[in-house]
Amino acid sequence: MINKPLKTKALLVLASAGMLFLSGCASQAQQDEVTDLRAQVRNAERSAEQCEARSAELEQRAEVAEQRAEELQNRSRELERRMQRMEERMGSAKN
Repeated sequence: MINKPLKTKALLVLASAGMLFLSGCASQAQQDEVTDLRAQVRNAERSAEQCEARSAELEQRAEVAEQRAEELQNRSRELERRMQRMEERMGSAKN
């Protein structure tokens, strides 16, 4: 039979080993969570960069579209003036 002090020491050693194992598991779980969170942050940063790049691209396209719309509007005004002149010429030719 094991004497009482030795049995107590063995139980303490086993309890300490169990605590170390559990803290290692908790530590591993925490490390896994930190790793997951870091991956989420990297993904969010990449997504933000992609959004910024897409936003810049869309802004540039909007500027080009605005310039094109202005050019078309100017062309339309020019065509209207030509039409008016032609109508005036036709009206004066009839008289």
